[in-house]
Amino acid sequence: QNFHSYNMREDNLINVWVNGCFDIFHYGHADLLRTAKSVGKKLVVGIPSDVEIRKNKKNPILCMNERKYILESIRWVDKVVINAPFKADIMTLNLHECKLCVIVCENFSNVNTKCCDQLAGQNRIFQITLQPQIISSSKIKERILSPQFDLNPEIEKQKLDSYLVRFARKFQKELALPSKFHNVFYIAGKFEFLHPFLLKYLEDLKKQTTFLIVGIYRDKDIKLHFNKSPFLNAEERSLSMMACKYVNWVIIDAPYKVPKRFLQNFMIKQIYYGDCDFSKSHRSLKYADVPKEIMNHT
Repeated sequence: QNFHSYNMREDNLINVWVNGCFDIFHYGHADLLRTAKSVGKKLVVGIPSDVEIRKNKKNPILCMNERKYILESIRWVDKVVINAPFKADIMTLNLHECKLCVIVCENFSNVNTKCCDQLAGQNRIFQITLQPQIISSSKIKERILSPQFDLNPEIEKQKLDSYLVRFARKFQKELALPSKFHNVFYIAGKFEFLHPFLLKYLEDLKKQTTFLIVGIYRDKDIKLHFNKSPFLNAEERSLSMMACKYVNWVIIDAPYKVPKRFLQNFMIKQIYYGDCDFSKSHRSLKYADVPKEIMNHT
């Protein structure tokens, strides 16, 4: 079917609806939410219950409240609605005062078929075209469950690198480097997936500082120090972190051992180590004050 695209208003002061499972959050989800938010003023994301996902797809990896917590940490999301219908309908849009339902072009699986024509007739569907996704929740599950998995072969990696560079440029427009007026905290780690414990930890850190930088370890350093390849490469892991609203800047391929020059360049005042048990209070996690002789040079 051919659906009308929404005619953008000059004031752009509308509420926008997006719905989906958002199980195992990845940069494809982030790109959808970033693009949807650009259409209106407020982005409302609907997520179905675990039971609804089970009925329509498979068992979700994360429960509804975990998915809600993750989405609430994404910089483009203004509101998360739980127990939303698996497929968007007019009643739901009206209930949450959403003028527009954003869908990926040629993918109407998240919109009730019966109301598609009604939404189109009311000029309330906006189709967006995203870059073809190399990643998906299903592909991530396959990587995790494959005992023989090793990070991208060289040929695949070349294809992936140029693809991810384009994503990184789009996402980095939302970020800015620190200035001398910021109190900069730095945390580095593998950070393969966004999950509630990690996000709570980042939120707590951000409350203590004006600027939070996250370093993403190199793939080869992870394999060397943790004896296993990561399931996502450094670029893939960094893109998810760029979507987190508690993070001000992301450093891809951050050094496993932090040199003095690195701390000076980013004016870092305190370092935290990310590879630990995030279920514990951040007070019990490892951190290191930057030595005074370094601080004197920042």
